[in-house]
Amino acid sequence: SMFTPAFELGDRVSPYLAGTKPVRWAAIHYAERARDLYAVQPKEAWARVLYPMYGAYTALLRSKRPVGVVTDSQLEQGLLEGYKLLFLPAPIGLTECMLDAIDAFEADGGVVLKQQPGWRWQAEEDDAARATRAFLDVVAEKAPLAPVEVNGGPAKMHAVAHEKPGQMTVALANDFAWVHTGQRIPKPRVKAQPEEPPLPEPCRGVTVLLRTSQTPAEAFDAVSGKALEWNRHADGLAIAVPDFDSMAVIVIQYGADF
Repeated sequence: SMFTPAFELGDRVSPYLAGTKPVRWAAIHYAERARDLYAVQPKEAWARVLYPMYGAYTALLRSKRPVGVVTDSQLEQGLLEGYKLLFLPAPIGLTECMLDAIDAFEADGGVVLKQQPGWRWQAEEDDAARATRAFLDVVAEKAPLAPVEVNGGPAKMHAVAHEKPGQMTVALANDFAWVHTGQRIPKPRVKAQPEEPPLPEPCRGVTVLLRTSQTPAEAFDAVSGKALEWNRHADGLAIAVPDFDSMAVIVIQYGADF
């Protein structure tokens, strides 16, 4: 079957994702009430709420640090456990419960950032790039360091970290924009041999950085089965990832405290 390799890959990596939860660090508020304030002004909804949310989320995602989304309901309930940074893309229309949750988050040491007028995520591409850089500069200045970061590799390589007691799993996937996702492709007027989509370049020079005082008992890539070495330095543990074409799942299992 053409799907056999995919099933085999799932069998190899799924045990290291079972029972884990996403690593939390940065939370982006999905400001639903603020969006609804512009229900009859869709352009304003995008400019003032949705673009800032999407821009900040993408900035952190592309910087390969843990990022998640919290809805109005989750914010009202104060479901921010584990997060160290909260970004408010549209700090309007917040309920008293939301404001209380934000105050409690800050009182517990969390950092709250708000959308700035100069961050023009919805403007031209150069403006959006400047907004990304300015936002990440503020994050670097004010927020605590992320517990896990991934450096190197293609700009659109995906990195998602999950954890459970005694284990950290960092899943890495190459840019998969070339994968057909179901969008209708117009039929050509003249029959032609379909072209194979271009494959992305392999991921090279990737490093996983873990900010932990623990010493791994072992580290390995669940896709290839290769054992990995680590180096300890001032920022934590650095694990060099072997070059890969499509996917790597780096598993770190801990031993005693360092």
